Amino acid sequence: MRPCYSQCVAELTITPNYDSERFRRLALYIASRSSNDPAFGKTKLAKLLFYRDFLAYGELGSPITGATYSKFPYGPFPRVLSDELNKLEDLGEGVVVPADYFGQEQERLVALKEIDAAIFSSPEISIVEQVLEALRDEDAAGVARLSHLEPAWQFVEEWKAIPYELAFVSGDPPSEEALRVGEEVAERLGLVSSAQ
Repeated sequence: MRPCYSQCVAELTITPNYDSERFRRLALYIASRSSNDPAFGKTKLAKLLFYRDFLAYGELGSPITGATYSKFPYGPFPRVLSDELNKLEDLGEGVVVPADYFGQEQERLVALKEIDAAIFSSPEISIVEQVLEALRDEDAAGVARLSHLEPAWQFVEEWKAIPYELAFVSGDPPSEEALRVGEEVAERLGLVSSAQ
């Protein structure tokens, strides 16, 4: 945990409206698009959902599902995932099956029906496809490692909800141009003197 961030993070307030139907449709869409991915399981699904919601929030101004993601030891996890997977099974739209992945058992969501993606906008589908492409070659451990590099995971205490506002925080160092502009603005506002 970085110093002072936990207090600041606790003060973030945006809580998008959660849409259960969109969450289940997105999970099924991801499962259908990942049917040939041997590394696709529940853990990877959780990270794919997280990246899609947080990227959509950052790029489009609102998440795709509005689910609450919490900081779990292996990365961001939607607390509603198990309940929504159970609903998919009850509705006969999807089933979670055990699958072997190099001697490890994984839980794999399999879509049982054709997925109607019309519920999602074109920009949302574009984000979904970008994330699928970017994480195609990663297994659950790989996407967990990547998620641990995200400020959205780093700045939150374990088991706590991850605020969507953290989608705007970058872990990358600022560019030389950004530093120069920041120094100019700070000087203009009298926050630093030009003699420094």
